[in-house]
Formats: sequence, C-alpha cells, structure tokens
Amino acid sequence: MKKDDFGHLAILAIALIVGIIIGYYRDPTSGATVTLAIVTMYYAWQTRAMVDELRKDRYIAFLDKRLEKLYTPLLNLENEIQRELQKMKTSKAVGFETVESLKDLNKKLDELRMYTHLASNELKLDLEKFLADFLALVSDLSKEKYEREKIFTGTRLSKAGIIPLTDRIKNQIKEVEKEFNKIIKTAKEEAEKYRDKLIDLRDYKVPLKKKM
Repeated sequence: MKKDDFGHLAILAIALIVGIIIGYYRDPTSGATVTLAIVTMYYAWQTRAMVDELRKDRYIAFLDKRLEKLYTPLLNLENEIQRELQKMKTSKAVGFETVESLKDLNKKLDELRMYTHLASNELKLDLEKFLADFLALVSDLSKEKYEREKIFTGTRLSKAGIIPLTDRIKNQIKEVEKEFNKIIKTAKEEAEKYRDKLIDLRDYKVPLKKKM
C-alpha cells in the first residue's frame, strides 16, 4: 500500500472514531452527522486534488504539442531560410535553383500553417503574416520562372535560368527577412520559457493553480 493510501485511511479512521465518540457521549444522530461531514470534506479535497492534477497534465500535453508541432520545426528552419534570403538580398538576379529551394522551404512551412493556433498571441499574427508574405514571394518568383521558360527556348534556354530581381521583389525580400527575424527572436524566447515550465511541472509535481 502506498504512503498516500495510509494517509487517506487514517483520515477516514479519525472521522469514524470522532463520530463514534460523539455518538456514544451525546447521541447517534450527531455522531453520524459529524462523520458524514468529515468524510464529505475529505472527498471534496480529494476531488479538487484530482482536478488540479488533471489540469496540470493537460497543460503539460499542450506545451509538449506546442513545442513539437510549431516552435521546434520553425526554429529548425532558421538557418536554411536565412541563407536563401541573404543570398537573394545581395544579388541582382537569382537562378532557377534558388526558386526551387524556396518552393521546397514553402512546403516545409506549409506543415506549420496548420499549427499556427498553437502560437502565443504575441507570435501568432506575426507568424501568419510572414507565412503569407513568404508564399507571395515564392509565387511571384515562380511566375517569373514560368514566363522566362516560355520566352527563352532552344539555344537561348540558358538565359531562362536567370531571373532579374525587380525593385518590387527586392522590397518583398527585405520585408520577408525583417518579419522572419522578428518571429525567430520571439519563438526562441518563448520556446525556452515553455521548456523551463515543463521542467518545473514534471520535476516538482506541483498542482497547477493558474495557467501561465
């Protein structure tokens, strides 16, 4: 039998003994009433403890999902996205291989789009704007690629592999990079906070009173 079980039995035994004593020296009805009151209070306390534990477990599961489905995958893409954005920002034109790399990155970001509801209020709007603007940038470059493939054929096909960056696209790149830096900074800070919170909840087993 667990230590907690001995404690629970002790409380019930004390309630029973108190009830018997009162019933013996006064009247059975008073004794039964006192016993019932103590037992009721005990089970109310037990129920509250179970509810707190359940709430804590659900919060742990929520933080785990938050990190696993959104924050960790997003942070894992940091270097790859930064590399492509930096390369375009310092160039006057990009090759078709860059467009294909961006399309691959957008597919990875697609997996995050279904989990933006897991982001904090501070991160959510900025993240959704970045995802929309990144998609728009990839779409515009893909259209340019398609048009050049139609225009340049045969012996001139090699020219189709280069896409000049217009001022509009350059501004898009700068804006997307600015947005990305902001969400990465926020995501790093929040991910660290959530990991620390998980350590506290799992190590100390303190019933969760308030969701942070």
